[in-house]
Amino acid sequence: MLLLTTSSAVAMLSLSPAARGQAPGPIDQTWVDQQLVAWQPSVITPMSFGAEDLKASYDNPLLSYNSMQVQSSYLNMLNSTGAQFVRIDVGYDPWLSGNSTAQNEMATLIGQARSDGKGIIIADASAERYRSNPLPWAQFQTAWVQRVQTLASLFHPDYYIVIKEPGWYAPMISDVLTNPAAQSPDSWLNLTAALTSAVHSVSPDTKVGVAIAADSLSSNPSLYDPYLKGLAGMGEISFIGFDIYTITGFTATQNYLNTYGSGSKDVWIAECWSSDGTNVNVYDPSRAALDATWVQAAYYFAEQVHATMMIPFYGNIFASYNLSQQSPSDPGQIVSLLQERTPVFYSFQNVISTNAAGTLPTYTTTTSQTATSQTSTSGTSAQTSGEATTGSISTSASSTGEGGGGSGAFGGRAVLLGAAIAVVVVLAVVGLWAARRGRAGRPAQS
Repeated sequence: MLLLTTSSAVAMLSLSPAARGQAPGPIDQTWVDQQLVAWQPSVITPMSFGAEDLKASYDNPLLSYNSMQVQSSYLNMLNSTGAQFVRIDVGYDPWLSGNSTAQNEMATLIGQARSDGKGIIIADASAERYRSNPLPWAQFQTAWVQRVQTLASLFHPDYYIVIKEPGWYAPMISDVLTNPAAQSPDSWLNLTAALTSAVHSVSPDTKVGVAIAADSLSSNPSLYDPYLKGLAGMGEISFIGFDIYTITGFTATQNYLNTYGSGSKDVWIAECWSSDGTNVNVYDPSRAALDATWVQAAYYFAEQVHATMMIPFYGNIFASYNLSQQSPSDPGQIVSLLQERTPVFYSFQNVISTNAAGTLPTYTTTTSQTATSQTSTSGTSAQTSGEATTGSISTSASSTGEGGGGSGAFGGRAVLLGAAIAVVVVLAVVGLWAARRGRAGRPAQS
C-alpha cells in the first residue's frame, strides 16, 4: 500500500470500508437471507454471465505449475458453469519481454474458449514489471494506450474493460502522489477516450467499457461522480462496471444509479464475491454454504439495477476451496481438484440456466452433491442432480482441508489505495497495497 494521510487524500485513490476504519458489517448468512427477500425480482430480465479465468490472468500463466494442461482444465471447469463469457485479465509482461511462448499460449487459450462457444472479455491488467519499475503518469498513459491497442489487434475480444478500477494502477505510477493530472477526473476521461479509440482502431466490433471499485463511490465522490457522469456522455463507451465485494459496495452502487443513472450505458457487475473485509479468507471451506446463497443474492441485486452482465471473481472456488493462491503447486494435483465442484458452482450454474428460462433460481445442494466430481469438456452446462423445484435454497457445506492462501487481505481481492502523506500519519504497507495480491509481488496468484 502507498503512504496514507488523514488530511489530504489523493482523489484518484480510494479505500475499502475496512481500510477507512469503518465497519461495513459482515456478508454473513443473516444478511444474505435478508437480501434474498429484499432483492427478489418480480420480473426476470435476461442477462449475460461471465466467469473469471484467474489461471490465465495477471502473471499467473508464467508460473511453472500453471501448465497448458492446467490452463485447459481450468477453462473446461469455467465453461461447465454455463456462463456465456470467459473473462481474462491479460497481463502484458510477455509482450514487454518478448516471451513468444507465453504469448502463443494465451492465443491458444482464447482460441479454446471460442471453440467452446464462449465470448471473450479482456480486462486490462497492465504489467507486473511496473510494480517494481513504475512510470510517470504521462509515460504510463502512453504505454497503456499501446498495450490495449496491441491486445485488441491480436485477440479481438467481444468486450474490453480498458480500465479496471483506477486506484488499482496507482503503485505502477511513479508520480501518482505528486502529479495533479493523475488525480483529475478530466485526465481519466481523456485517457478513457484514448483507450477506447485505440481499441476501436484495430477491433471496431469490440465493445469497450470501464469498471470501478464500488466502494470508491462513497469514499471518493469528488473523482468518481464526475468521472462516471462523464462516461455516460462518451459515445464509444458501451458499459460501466461496478466491482462489488462489500455490503457498502452494494449500497453505494444502488445509491449512485438511483441518483444519476448510467446514461445510455449498460450496467455490469464486473467483479463480485462475498469477501467483506481485508481479513476474510475467501478460501475458507466453511464459507461454502454462504457462497452458494450469496451468488443468488448478488444475481438478484444485478436484476434490481438492470445489469446486463455479472462476473463472479474467484472462479477457482467453483472447483475447490483448496485451489488457493499459494497451493497446490503440483500440476497433477491442480488438475485433479479442477474436476471437483463446490456448492457455489451449482448455484451459479442454476442462476444462469434459470435466468435463460425466465424463472427464479431453484437450487438445493446436499452433502453428497458437494463431493461430486463433474466436468464438461465441451463447454456446455453440466447437468446436476442438485437442481430442485422448491424455489428456495438450502445448502450444506462439506468441503474439507485447508482453505489456503488468503493472506488476510480478501484472499486476493484488491483493496484500493490510500493517499498522499501529510507527514504525520504514515501507513506504509508496501507489498500489501492491494489485496488482490495473494502474496507480495503477484496479484491474484492462482
